[in-house]
Amino acid sequence: ESGPLPIEVTVLERLPGAALASVPDSVIRAHPPQILLNPGEARSLQIDISSGIIADNSRSFYLRIEELGLRSANTGAGNGQEIVLLATYLLPVHVLGGHTGALTAEIARAPEGAQVVLANAGSGPALLSSCRLGLILTADVVIEFDGRQFAELVGSDAILPGDTVRLNLPSILSGATVPSGSSVIGVRSSCDHFQ
Repeated sequence: ESGPLPIEVTVLERLPGAALASVPDSVIRAHPPQILLNPGEARSLQIDISSGIIADNSRSFYLRIEELGLRSANTGAGNGQEIVLLATYLLPVHVLGGHTGALTAEIARAPEGAQVVLANAGSGPALLSSCRLGLILTADVVIEFDGRQFAELVGSDAILPGDTVRLNLPSILSGATVPSGSSVIGVRSSCDHFQ
């Protein structure tokens, strides 16, 4: 029989280069920060964002949700309990100011093979889910991809300003039908918007 599951929620800021940093509650906070979740129960979180960062540059955050467990432990001074981390989930939260992303895409040759290089030259996050990307083949054929497919390969929907992501071409083409004798000679991208 399973009992209630303790959950702890914190907010981290995603910095260029995929580094994560803690954020003061005065900027953004999730509450309640701790939840005791009963089996079969669903709970909501509220995210409070400072109005100062909305007017600022666009910023990206993660909600870090940690499942905790208690187990009996012999502490030497008697029996007690210790908290054990069971799982951690990171959910993206993008706060879009007046700045947008500017996604560029190109094919690059690398020692390990051809790669698709996606870069964000804008001042806000480039959200892949709002884009379409096409691989141009030698026979005037374009294989179109929904940006969500690239987001899945990247492991994130947002490419932050100044960030570059490289994807190996064989992993992109693994599920696509490529005409015999064709090779990829270019890539194009079109994004409707970044919101």
